[in-house]
Amino acid sequence: MVKIVSEKDVSIRLNEDFIIRLDKIAAMVDLSRRKVMKNLLEVGVEEVEELQNGIFLTSIVVRDLREKLSGGQTTADMVGGDVPVPVRIKEEFLIKLEKLAEREGLSRQQLMQIMLLYSVEQTERMAKIGVVKLFVIIRDLPKYLRGVFKDGEEAKTALKEAGLI
Repeated sequence: MVKIVSEKDVSIRLNEDFIIRLDKIAAMVDLSRRKVMKNLLEVGVEEVEELQNGIFLTSIVVRDLREKLSGGQTTADMVGGDVPVPVRIKEEFLIKLEKLAEREGLSRQQLMQIMLLYSVEQTERMAKIGVVKLFVIIRDLPKYLRGVFKDGEEAKTALKEAGLI
């Protein structure tokens, strides 16, 4: 029996600079922006679910205070904006997002923006040391090997047809 998974389009309001950062990551891993956003949000939800009530919000407040005191930007400044960026999310995942946002005293929009910011920052750090490239190579290795094997089979067939083997 095939399980039908219901998905829903939601929009996350982002600023242009943050969209550019997302697009760079999408290009780096050869995925669409929507797919990158969906993946980052899913990982973010798993992480926040494991935290105790209030810990996530406390970490955001501490981070924002530290940034403000050092003249930096708050989370809302870094991510939030006027450009609605669509992402398709499983309804069961959306329900988890709603519950986590309520638990943390945030709107769903705020929670998604924060998760994306933290995830993008971490991905950018990993990219600087080459970890993202390694993951992409590992992810794409089976596809590459299938191509090599297919080329080998085609070469073998051509040699047989030419009577060379």
